[in-house]
Amino acid sequence: ETPAAGDAFRGILDDRRRVAFTPLGGGELFIDYEIALTAREDVQFRKVTHMAFPQCRVAPSMSVKGAGTKEAFIAGTGTITNSGGDVNEKGTYGKAAAWCDYSGANEGAVEGIAVFSHPKLSAPWHPPPWFTRDYGPFSPNPWLFAEDEAVRRIAKEQTLRARWGILVHRGDVKAGRVAERYES
Repeated sequence: ETPAAGDAFRGILDDRRRVAFTPLGGGELFIDYEIALTAREDVQFRKVTHMAFPQCRVAPSMSVKGAGTKEAFIAGTGTITNSGGDVNEKGTYGKAAAWCDYSGANEGAVEGIAVFSHPKLSAPWHPPPWFTRDYGPFSPNPWLFAEDEAVRRIAKEQTLRARWGILVHRGDVKAGRVAERYES
């Protein structure tokens, strides 16, 4: 809604985020991402059918499927892996997991990105169910898979907090030591 002339825009949520970037050397990076949503009034989120936050999407070459046309098709080299050892969309879509990784070839090197759910600060969503697609996107998405409407509500003056770690790493899920890094 557009506010009337002279009126200040007043949203229904106060959104506070803290994002810290830590270079790990060798082209690797860790992002610590916290969000706090405080409701100015009772809020109910609709069932989201796609990605939530944080959202990631790998390059077509890193995806499981690849992308393009018959004339210019980029073959996919990727694998989606979750903390339970499930792989690709068929094994990971909608499944709860502490972390999810998407790795594949990018410009001649194997690289990956993993998203970690914080065990204490992502409640009530830990471990969250994941939206994963073989064509490249992935995201923890408790709102899509929630059977309990209460998970999608924030009462007036209440705060919903979530914390995620995002690891950009060299190699596949094993070479990038994703499980080990999650534990630390």
